Amino acid sequence: MKNAYFGHIKRFSFPEGNYDLEIRYLQEKSILEIKPSLFSPIYFDENTKLWSAPVNENYLEHQFYNLKPNVLQAYYNFLIKHYQERIDAPFIRFSFELDEHLYGLDKKEQKKIALKSFKKVFSTIDSILVVPEINLSPEGIEHLKSISRLDLLKKYRDTLKATHNIYDESFKNYLLGKIDFFNDSLIERHANLRFTIDFESKLKKLLSLNDRFKFEEDYYFGINNQLKERFERHPELSFNFQVFKFIYQCITNIEKSEYANVVSLYYFLFDNKIIREDANTFKYFINNEFNRDISRIKIDNITNRKHQQRIENFTDLWRKFESPEGE
Repeated sequence: MKNAYFGHIKRFSFPEGNYDLEIRYLQEKSILEIKPSLFSPIYFDENTKLWSAPVNENYLEHQFYNLKPNVLQAYYNFLIKHYQERIDAPFIRFSFELDEHLYGLDKKEQKKIALKSFKKVFSTIDSILVVPEINLSPEGIEHLKSISRLDLLKKYRDTLKATHNIYDESFKNYLLGKIDFFNDSLIERHANLRFTIDFESKLKKLLSLNDRFKFEEDYYFGINNQLKERFERHPELSFNFQVFKFIYQCITNIEKSEYANVVSLYYFLFDNKIIREDANTFKYFINNEFNRDISRIKIDNITNRKHQQRIENFTDLWRKFESPEGE
């Protein structure tokens, strides 16, 4: 199992057994933060059924340390990968049962049933881990801000990930590469891990349903999340994220005659008033964003048959892009 920090620490050089020396060693390796955490590890109280992040009352006697952000991400990825079968099993059963229910129905009825399933699964996720945003109406009445379900799922995952953001016995065994430590009994002893596995399984169901039936645009998971970050690096652009996605799709799918296709793409976008950039600005954008080396964007003969054919192809692609199947 390949993971950036699994087994990263050599046992013969690790001062295991002396907490202070362990901390200092891992700080020198840029695995733990330098400053101690003011909080004790987040835990789930089985009696009250509530999460708690208490202030570390024994701060001077025992200091807890958080993981570096990139280390935490690698550790979380490891946990998901290691317990993949546990995560996948409920998702597979759910998918089979849903497909059996949808079989033979028209798309409108399928989407209605799928939305009901989405809401049912979503309602089982404990939203207490996500801090709600409050709006104040013109009349001075407070109400919860409307928020996308996928945004909530992203916030929930980030919060749940933070429950693992502490140097503890589990993380130490991860660093030492002790794979046998991460067995099924650990799930029963480790509430944070149990909640993580349960959430990731539900998340798979919800993302699958949304991807299939398009309840809302997904800006938080998968390729859209990556593209959104890239798009936000260009605040000077005249066009929106949807157009950026279309350009990305066109550029990455070009198999031959790249220069000619980029030129025709520009004229299609500009002539249809989808973008306002001039040819030179668009050229710099393409070169910088997609690592190309286009010297100019100019068509010598706008009536060129191949150019017109490419314009027609982009027109068809844009029409399909604006109206995804099933809507």
